[in-house]
Amino acid sequence: MRKEVKRMDVMTNDVVFGEMIYKHRWFKKETLSFFGKEWDITIVAKAFSGKPITDEQRNAYQWLKDNLTEVDNILYDVTSGYINDNCQEFAEYWSGARMVNTPSDLAQIISLKTILFKKDGGILVLSDCPWDEHGIAIQLKPDVEIGSQDIFL
Repeated sequence: MRKEVKRMDVMTNDVVFGEMIYKHRWFKKETLSFFGKEWDITIVAKAFSGKPITDEQRNAYQWLKDNLTEVDNILYDVTSGYINDNCQEFAEYWSGARMVNTPSDLAQIISLKTILFKKDGGILVLSDCPWDEHGIAIQLKPDVEIGSQDIFL
């Protein structure tokens, strides 16, 4: 079921994602809790030319929703390890460079912005950070990886 929202925006009520708006991609805002903090995150299902959301994207989104505690742990472990392993290098670009010891430390350093569901079911969590003007990406699927967003996008 699609209906017009604005002149150029199309809306759908997807069976898994719920209400999504299309503007160069399907998206909506959702509040999720990671690192002991509530984040207003943009949920994005990548699509070209208004194509529908794929079953792989639906399965990936459902996996995320069903495993939020596990995802929180993965995000913390991977991101804190990445920061701690590269802290000296990041200090060249980040005057407040410091090690991460707790989830609340991490919540003060990075800012979760977007969870991107690729057409093939891949999942990327996109975050702002003080040492990379483009931000970092944490890939949850198909494999867990982390790095500059430039690597993944």
